[in-house]
Amino acid sequence: MDFRASAPALLGALLIGAGAPAAAETLAGLCPDGSAFVVQDRAAVPCRYARFVEPEDMPPLRPKFLPRPYAWQLDREARDPDNPYNLVERARKIRELRARRSGPSGPSLVGSGASAANPTGGSSVIPRTASGAANGRVDRVFGLALREPELADLLELVELRQQLAPARIEVEDAAGAARLQISFAYSAAFEARALEALGLSDGRRVLVFSLYALQPTEFHPNFFVIQREITFWPEPEDPREVGLLAGERGAVPAGGVVLGYLVVPDRFDLAGAIEFFWNDHHARAQLVP
Repeated sequence: MDFRASAPALLGALLIGAGAPAAAETLAGLCPDGSAFVVQDRAAVPCRYARFVEPEDMPPLRPKFLPRPYAWQLDREARDPDNPYNLVERARKIRELRARRSGPSGPSLVGSGASAANPTGGSSVIPRTASGAANGRVDRVFGLALREPELADLLELVELRQQLAPARIEVEDAAGAARLQISFAYSAAFEARALEALGLSDGRRVLVFSLYALQPTEFHPNFFVIQREITFWPEPEDPREVGLLAGERGAVPAGGVVLGYLVVPDRFDLAGAIEFFWNDHHARAQLVP
């Protein structure tokens, strides 16, 4: 046996046995692109806005969440709800939600007459001036007149459908604060009424969408819809493809609501997964479970 070759190993074993200092404590976490890291110094973290995670809270990693050089790919990965970086925050919110529900008093998650569409409560979720202006324009376009109670009912339907068939695009500002949300839903009753008013065949599918602005924002109905190999880019100025029922295009103040419709070709299957895009934001949903 060559003791000279084994000397370093023996020396290391003796040092450990003699109480040599242990390795420095490591830091583990996730980057916004979904990649994971384990470092021994905070300065060695390979990304900005890292989310540090305890080893037992580290979500499972997937091969698709590897850094890629394309900015659009990184952006989509950062917004993917299955990205481990986002799973950590979602898990925390779920734990908090369960804790509130199991509390001794069982407080309502809404309360005070508020809802996601009308967080401040009150008697109407549709601004009176906005609904009046929008109705006038809609009447001139294709004759579908919805009164304020009907608009409020339709907006409430969109919110209620989110519990059964969630389809919501959530947009944040540069600081990560919620800026606006766009929700989609399907109503067979409204579809029949809209198709008749628009003079379209029964084969078309009419969806309803609502926008709620948590901050002052700019909105134009620049939508893009994908299902497998089928794509549809509605013309924003064509009322047979997209239109507003309440609210206006352009500047939307904080707390403002926009309600509209989207007509997609009959090739789209509402029972299958559909991707909705607005500008560079998107959501994947199944409108009819």
